[in-house]
Amino acid sequence: MMTATTVLAFWIYDPWKPIRIFRFKALKSLFSYGSNLMIAAIINQLFHNIYYVLIGKLYSPTALGYYSQANKIQSIPSSKIQQVMRKTTFPVFVSLSDQSKELENYFYKLFKTSALINFPALLLIALLSKDIVILLLTSKWEPIIPYLELLCYSSLFLPFFALSSNAVLCKGKSFLNLKIELLKNIIIILNIVIVIRWGILGLIIGQIINSILFLIIHLIVVKRILRIDIFKLLRITGQYLLIGFTPFLLIKFFMNIHSFTHLFNIILFGSLYIALYYLIALVFKLNNGLTLQTVYNLLMNKK
Repeated sequence: MMTATTVLAFWIYDPWKPIRIFRFKALKSLFSYGSNLMIAAIINQLFHNIYYVLIGKLYSPTALGYYSQANKIQSIPSSKIQQVMRKTTFPVFVSLSDQSKELENYFYKLFKTSALINFPALLLIALLSKDIVILLLTSKWEPIIPYLELLCYSSLFLPFFALSSNAVLCKGKSFLNLKIELLKNIIIILNIVIVIRWGILGLIIGQIINSILFLIIHLIVVKRILRIDIFKLLRITGQYLLIGFTPFLLIKFFMNIHSFTHLFNIILFGSLYIALYYLIALVFKLNNGLTLQTVYNLLMNKK
């Protein structure tokens, strides 16, 4: 029903309609670009399947179940934010692809926006991981708490990767995007081979290392494609990590001294963390007003 409604809305509100004539010239002009995207998607799915087959063979069903459940919880904010970034920014990037300075400025704004949203979302889950797990899943799932906290750290930069990929694709560099995805998947498999001896915790720490390596790769690529200042992006990343971890560590220290019921912990410390995070951002003038406006524009599909 939802699919039918979506298709109907496209037909009503989109002026474009397909014609009966098939133009091979148009196919030829788009084939190279589209085929690279298709191959990248196939490679990602193939390596994704290999990844889960490998960890399924290497670890016990119980450990794998704990890992899967923790990964499912942490992916709720990170994957959604990544999807929004990927879907809403590409059309704007394409419209600005011939305006280098405007594209560069817009990329910086989005980079800040993704940090402003994703960092506190994941750090909040990491901070309240024990309370979230016990309240929602009961104490039987307590073993996933350290997995959940570490997995949150591994996903901090996911929206950045979506922005970088869109920046590459808006310049028509789909083959470069293919090479990046292939390199990242090779790194993932090699990392599994290295960390296998340390169990699930070793696997997750390997994912954190992968995330840092992927960030470096994407920063180098963005510098090459958009002439972006890498050190400026690193400075932005460091600033938002600092304002994210400062209230995180303060509240975590207090929680270790005194704690309440799980529900009250989530309400009290969750609200306190969010308030402190945005207060620190405001004090240090990290353009949080500007980036919040960018969030609104993204949701409204505006530049």
